Amino acid sequence: MSLDGKRKQNTYKAVLRLDGSDNQVMSTSEGTANYIEDGMGQTSALSINSTRVGIGTTSPTAKLDVVGKISLQDAGNSVFVGYQAGLNDDASVNQNVGVGYQALFSNITGSQNTAHGYKALYSNTTGAANTANGLYALYSNTTGGYNTAYGKDALQSNTTGSSNVANGYQALNTNSTGVFNTAVGKDALRENTTGYSNAAVGLSALRFNTTGDNNTAVGRNALNSNTTGSGNIGIGGVNSTGSIAPVFVVTTENNRIVMVSPIR
Repeated sequence: MSLDGKRKQNTYKAVLRLDGSDNQVMSTSEGTANYIEDGMGQTSALSINSTRVGIGTTSPTAKLDVVGKISLQDAGNSVFVGYQAGLNDDASVNQNVGVGYQALFSNITGSQNTAHGYKALYSNTTGAANTANGLYALYSNTTGGYNTAYGKDALQSNTTGSSNVANGYQALNTNSTGVFNTAVGKDALRENTTGYSNAAVGLSALRFNTTGDNNTAVGRNALNSNTTGSGNIGIGGVNSTGSIAPVFVVTTENNRIVMVSPIR
């Protein structure tokens, strides 16, 4: 009772003490935080207040505040972090890692995949040994395997294509079933669909190639206009002033160079 005759309201906290035996002691005292004490009397084992939970700290600064290491493992030696990440995984020994909103969402039995980013490898069901890093990277992949995609929308449309490497924004973006392609740089091999064994290094190198195969393009815009041609080598690009630098296209026949022509 307070001196002015009005009732005084006290706020109490609950304390659960674990002494290492089968006895747990619950007590109350004035305060605002509820917490669990371990057998050594440490009060930072678990702390709960009205809006925050702390593990290893009695003063959590976020909704969940952890001081110390976290051991996290889903069934099947997989790790999924993020809303609905790995939601459909069958929990067999798949050894997948999915980090991000709905990363590896559709995966069932696909194994040894790594997905980082919003909906990365979202549609994958049985594809194995894929690596996707970036928003929508390898989004449509279902059964394709051994693909590596780094960058937003890299290999986004790939479904069953395998052994492709895409590094850069929208690199190999529309590839669906093409295999053994390597694209490094923004928009490199962006329009490729079924072309195979192509290598493009540089901004927009082989950008409009669709079904051509066994092409090699090095440099900004190298072989940019090629669509269905095969067996070409393009070296060059655009210089610092924006004008077209010399580009050499080498055509091979029977593993021999038979023609070298500069493009102006």
